[in-house]
Amino acid sequence: YIATIIFFIGVNTTYFWEGDLGVYSMLSFLLLCLYFIILLDCLIAQLFFLGKENANKKPRIVLILFMTTILGLTVVFSGGIIPFSKFESKPLLIAHAEGVANCMTTLTLRANKTFEVSSVCFGTSKTTGNYYISGDTIYFSNVSPGRGNSPNYAYGVITQLQSPNAPSESVLIRYESSTDTIGQTLWITQNALNDGEK
Repeated sequence: YIATIIFFIGVNTTYFWEGDLGVYSMLSFLLLCLYFIILLDCLIAQLFFLGKENANKKPRIVLILFMTTILGLTVVFSGGIIPFSKFESKPLLIAHAEGVANCMTTLTLRANKTFEVSSVCFGTSKTTGNYYISGDTIYFSNVSPGRGNSPNYAYGVITQLQSPNAPSESVLIRYESSTDTIGQTLWITQNALNDGEK
């Protein structure tokens, strides 16, 4: 019972701790998969013992039903039973950048003036903070960096594109400081900032 409950809690709370593990998030995923396989083996063993048991079978039947329910819920709701992301503030702007080896960076600006940057590259890392807009510039503040050596961007500028072959009509270019002349380009896939200001 204890091992099954610990596994259930681990799976259903990944939303809160996975982004803080950085490159170790891949290891945590593999450990949870291994944990699942071990519990599945234990469940099969319990079924085997049930077939050979002649005494009171009720405690073992209850345990088998409990383990089957937990493992079944994990298969159906692999991200957890409660979709915690749905309780977050409405996203107003979402922008992506793809790096080498299919690494992906996603920036989300929310209606409550908070932002998060999720980086998936041989693991996950999440940077959070606040933002405010002045003119065409988005400034980032109170930044809480995730694991890894990702740079700390101070502000970003939305730029409209004229190229008809571009993945989107506009990009957000983030800069580390006023001396940064290169920046990082993220392709905007959703922009409702004007709606959020109404």
